[in-house]
Amino acid sequence: SRVGEEEIDTSSVRITYTVSPARFAQIRFGPSPNNYPFRSQSSASAETSAIVVGGLTPDTVYYYTVEVR
Repeated sequence: SRVGEEEIDTSSVRITYTVSPARFAQIRFGPSPNNYPFRSQSSASAETSAIVVGGLTPDTVYYYTVEVR
């Protein structure tokens, strides 16, 4: 699998991922490694997809993990 991120603006990011076979994914993110209290989910099963995470605080470091199901 491959994962990448792209800043959209100061408060949102697009996280792309590729998995095989196609699956639903969930991005869990938060303020420190292994502390992911927030999440955003994909709306469809896909091999390559992107999830936009918004509402982020500018100039703040976030950590994330991609979970597929």
